[in-house]
Amino acid sequence: LGVMIVNGQPKKHSEYIQATGRIGRANPGLIVTLYSYTKPRDISQYEDFISYHSKFYQYVEKVSVTPFTLPSREMGLFGILVGLIRLKLKKLSANNSAEKFVPDDETQKVMINQIKKLFKDRVDNIDPVESQNTQIRITELFEQWKLYTRIHKGFLKYQDNSYENKDKTKSSQYNYLLRDDLRSPNQLISVPHSFRDAENELKFFYEKMDVPHE
Repeated sequence: LGVMIVNGQPKKHSEYIQATGRIGRANPGLIVTLYSYTKPRDISQYEDFISYHSKFYQYVEKVSVTPFTLPSREMGLFGILVGLIRLKLKKLSANNSAEKFVPDDETQKVMINQIKKLFKDRVDNIDPVESQNTQIRITELFEQWKLYTRIHKGFLKYQDNSYENKDKTKSSQYNYLLRDDLRSPNQLISVPHSFRDAENELKFFYEKMDVPHE
């Protein structure tokens, strides 16, 4: 398919992505979206058109991701920890402040313990079975962050924003704590943009068996 007209914004983001994703697969295509000024959903999409389409996969409706299970912890826990630290401690908020993480510092130690308690209370309430493993993983991630501050001292930032200033030469001198590009050797700990595919895939194999006929 080469051309499509979308008459109004569908209720589900997944429906919109699935339908428009069929256009321009083999060759360039054109999608025209018609919005109505009488529909609040259409107006909202029109006002945030560029922002929405630059990251619309993160808006896909969640199916069933169980909180605090191993796959969800591995995918999303570190990003949340870093976000909380940056919000709570002004000293660590700037993009170039990742190397200032010192868990032995009294102020930071207090904050880390508060975050651990916050998660413990939350997990105990939702899924107590995963409480201990979640606490262990939080400790491991903070230790990993601490290790990277020593290894990359003076050249560690939170994330690569080189796409904003186009200065690729300068950005290659640094290492980045948050990894959103699996191809980048300078990005360290994976942090996804969404929780899609958080659950493990199951593979089925068909095994042909010779069963004698009676």
